[in-house]
Amino acid sequence: MLDKERIQEKKYSIKEVAHLLGVAEVTVWREIGRNKLLCYRFGARVLVGEHHIEKYLLECESKQTGITEMNNFMNFSLFGFNN
Repeated sequence: MLDKERIQEKKYSIKEVAHLLGVAEVTVWREIGRNKLLCYRFGARVLVGEHHIEKYLLECESKQTGITEMNNFMNFSLFGFNN
């Protein structure tokens, strides 16, 4: 069964995604190649759906939050505040 929301969602070219995220097109291609950013492939044409971008950004944010929390923990421990 087709998901009508996915069919009707806005889809972006690689150039548009790069512009939206403020990165180079090669970065978008790299993230697609690493399966970090999912996409639709239609022959040679590649499109990224809004939900793909949202999922990617949420994963990036949660990874960054984890890094920040780990850094805070390390700083807390290094300065002896854990006693």
